[in-house]
Amino acid sequence: RVLLPRVSTNPVLHVEAREVYAFVEKECPNLSMASHLIYEQVAWRRCLREGLAVFEMKPKDTKAVAELDHLYEEIWSGV
Repeated sequence: RVLLPRVSTNPVLHVEAREVYAFVEKECPNLSMASHLIYEQVAWRRCLREGLAVFEMKPKDTKAVAELDHLYEEIWSGV
């Protein structure tokens, strides 16, 4: 599966993500797109700086944790 990381939260720039989805569907039929996106969140930068996973951060960034939870569910649901 193809996962789009660091997708902009700006609705205008979000168009780029839809264009990538369309391209992959048309040009790469053997690939499938992940159903969830990982958005550019401040929490991801903080995690790198502090050496922690997003779910270890205090205070917890609920949006970033939810994105990661959805990704885990999608990955492990096919196992």
